[in-house]
Amino acid sequence: MPSAGRSRQALPRLRAHAGELPTAFYRSPLADNNRVEQWQAEGAKDMAQRANALWRGQLEQYEAPAIDPAVDEALLDYIQRRKASFPDSNV
Repeated sequence: MPSAGRSRQALPRLRAHAGELPTAFYRSPLADNNRVEQWQAEGAKDMAQRANALWRGQLEQYEAPAIDPAVDEALLDYIQRRKASFPDSNV
């Protein structure tokens, strides 16, 4: 049987870990825990269909960050030169 002193020592560790509980388990935005009837009413989409809809939605909402035109041109030039330097390049 554990002593009272030992259980008091464990309490600070338990409190420290309790603060991590909200982030301890990852819940995928693609997971569907609805009942079968609800899942069917929403189109009976499988994981691949939900993933496809998610990335398409993210792509539609994407806004390219502002970039200085000179920097953009320099980057594109660098990319072109690097691609051309590879032996199997189609550039």
